[in-house]
Amino acid sequence: MPMMGERELKGTIASLRERIKGFVASADAAGVVIGVSGGIDSAVVATLCAPCVDTLALIMPAGDQSSPQDTQDAVDLCTELGIQHAVIDIGGVVKAVEDNYTRQETISQMALGNVKARVRMTYLYLCANMEKRLVVGTSNRSEWLIGYSTKWGDSAADLYPIGALWKSEVYWLGSALGIPDAIMEKPPSAGLYPGQTDEAELGASYDAIDKILSLIVDERMSPTQAGKTVGNEPLARSLYKRMTNTAHKRVMPRSLEVSR
Repeated sequence: MPMMGERELKGTIASLRERIKGFVASADAAGVVIGVSGGIDSAVVATLCAPCVDTLALIMPAGDQSSPQDTQDAVDLCTELGIQHAVIDIGGVVKAVEDNYTRQETISQMALGNVKARVRMTYLYLCANMEKRLVVGTSNRSEWLIGYSTKWGDSAADLYPIGALWKSEVYWLGSALGIPDAIMEKPPSAGLYPGQTDEAELGASYDAIDKILSLIVDERMSPTQAGKTVGNEPLARSLYKRMTNTAHKRVMPRSLEVSR
């Protein structure tokens, strides 16, 4: 995909801010609440929202399962933006869920990571309810298409400002917005467990993933054609399988018809 020029980036930023402002006004909401993690996606979303709507950030580490540096980066960003923020350690809540689930002796790392995402969602919507705010999500197009999110967790939101942007484009936007290097340069991670990185789990860089997804979705190529074009057919097949298997994450739950 062609890289956005400076003029296009400025236009995109202005357009997104205007639409965020309009969306909040149309809902008669007091402002927005965002889960800020210390990563690129939430940093870009918070920076987009801060100048145009009343913005509150919740920073929600999970005890010693989260990186202290990520928490500090999130706090520093919010301070720099001049937005309200609160740090809520969700470690105790996650542990309580784990301890009270007795169906299995142990819970897998991935399942527990999803619990963390859903606990964060619960706090975001608690805040939204109490303060008449909208929950602003931080998912991007790359993650959305391959289902790289927790259903009813980080995928739950009222608005996705960067939902139409590839991960590569989020980085371009981040650079134009002046996101700190400490955030821009760290490996992308959902922060679901210590040492987790997106690209290690997905088996490729976002640059490679975005090129293939763009060919399949925007250019209407088959996975085989896309894979041959970029010289990586196994990755193209893997991504297409993820898209197919996670389609249920991108639609409302299906109601099954019955004969009458």
